[in-house]
Amino acid sequence: MTNLSNAQISILHYWNNGIRSAYFIHCETKIPLSTVKYNIKKLKETKSLKHRGGNGRPRAIRNAGRRAIAQYIRRDNETTLKEIKEKLSKTHQRSVSLSTISRHLREHGYRSVLPINTPMLTAEQEQHRVEWAKSIKLTIGIVQYLQTNHPFNCLEIRFDDGPKIPKVK
Repeated sequence: MTNLSNAQISILHYWNNGIRSAYFIHCETKIPLSTVKYNIKKLKETKSLKHRGGNGRPRAIRNAGRRAIAQYIRRDNETTLKEIKEKLSKTHQRSVSLSTISRHLREHGYRSVLPINTPMLTAEQEQHRVEWAKSIKLTIGIVQYLQTNHPFNCLEIRFDDGPKIPKVK
């Protein structure tokens, strides 16, 4: 009864007290007569005022498809939406869009994330990186030497201690 509206609760109260006249219930409660008639008809047919359900567009992914998607993700959590779509079309003969699969996964708590760690470097890549760092260090060292020891350099610049500024007395 928690999903019933106030009007439905009032109609149900009169119905349970033996009052079956739609016009009398309408006059007593000021609920529109058509609403009272509709709810009394519903009470006669189903013995309840609960929503009948079953109306609306059917879901594109039904129970078997839901279970299959969950299995695909559990078996290989790096599978793509396109792969899931292809597997569904092969095994369940269901054509489902990528956005529908994405929405289904999002509704069920799945989310896409990037890996935390970056791929490890190969030995060859590490060697190239070390060589590059040494060449840059050598280049920077030559530039520093030329700046400090050039014959036309009138400023005293030392990069190991930082620039020297004369003190004012």
